Amino acid sequence: MAAKKSELTLPANSTKWVILILVSVTLFSAYFFVEAISPLNPILESRYQWTEGSFTFFSLSKYLLILIGLLYFGGKLLDRFNERVIGLISVLVLLGGAYLTLFGLTNGLPNNKLLYDFLQNTFSNTPPSLIVGSIGFAIFGLGLELTTISILKLLQRWFFDKHLGFAIGFLIAFSKLGALLAAIFTADFAGLSQVFGLPHGNLSYPLLFGNALIFIGMLTFLTFILFDKPEHNKDRIDNLKAYKILRKSKFVIFKNYKLIFYVIIFGIFYSISNLYTNEVMKISLDENSLQFILRILLPLSIILFAPIGGRLFDKKTKMHKFLYASGISFLISFVLYIIFQDISILLIVAVVLFGASYSVTITVLLAYFSREVQHKNSGTSFAVLFWIQTIILTIFLQLF
Repeated sequence: MAAKKSELTLPANSTKWVILILVSVTLFSAYFFVEAISPLNPILESRYQWTEGSFTFFSLSKYLLILIGLLYFGGKLLDRFNERVIGLISVLVLLGGAYLTLFGLTNGLPNNKLLYDFLQNTFSNTPPSLIVGSIGFAIFGLGLELTTISILKLLQRWFFDKHLGFAIGFLIAFSKLGALLAAIFTADFAGLSQVFGLPHGNLSYPLLFGNALIFIGMLTFLTFILFDKPEHNKDRIDNLKAYKILRKSKFVIFKNYKLIFYVIIFGIFYSISNLYTNEVMKISLDENSLQFILRILLPLSIILFAPIGGRLFDKKTKMHKFLYASGISFLISFVLYIIFQDISILLIVAVVLFGASYSVTITVLLAYFSREVQHKNSGTSFAVLFWIQTIILTIFLQLF
């Protein structure tokens, strides 16, 4: 039978690699936007009177809609419909949140006098840019996580027979590449410099570029939809060996306690990693060295080791061996950081070990999780995984 005109046809083995690249571009664009704003904080403080607390609030707003449970319902919808439909809606939410963030942080908001005056009069102690920007970033954050779980579900469908670990590792690496490029080029896009001792630059350029990248990411996701033919995967899905960890009820009820353990480990390790990064930022090194270590060296180590960890997973390496190796690497990294903060070479070794530990652990846990949950419930399962991760991260940030 001839293929429909709206679909593209390739052999299934080739198609899955094309699909992996297409959806990786989508997350690449999203993570570029996540990291594009952080280097511009001096401009926000100078132009919009933001404080350090303002920027912290803005950064944490990315998790707000996830914390209140909307991600869980997104996961339920993902299982009710499919990755093509909910994935596209998620990317549209992603794009809408990015545009609203752009509107709030650039001249779009001040030019809308009615809205700007209303916000200024109603919330006199809070900059209007912070209000609108945070709302946009919250919508963006929800879209990012919904897009992520949609992509993980489709990778489970296309790669569960083999190469699942490598596919997830490649996805993580390509996403981090977007963050890395943002860290390197955002300040240059904005023309960030000091003029008469004050930060100078144009926020709109990097944010417009980030929005353009997300639009391209939406186009690549649309292209994935043309390539993706569920009939190619029906037999694979029917034969998928998996455990059902969620009952069909209004409440999340775990039945596989091993998976509960890995969900908690995933959340704790992610949270500890964020705290570790925050601690490194307190080292008494010059600003350029710190920026190199955190914004360039760390993402590079994750980009390198995530696919390696995924490949080892595909070669049937035992789960406990990954956790032991990652734990030892993290411990060595922490000891080197504590003892040798003033010795740049050893500090670099510590950060690389930390990046290797982080990337391998996260990749393997996601791959293992994808293997162990039924495809028909995996959207909800991934949503619960990232929901719990966000809750644990929020608790850690409050405690430490």
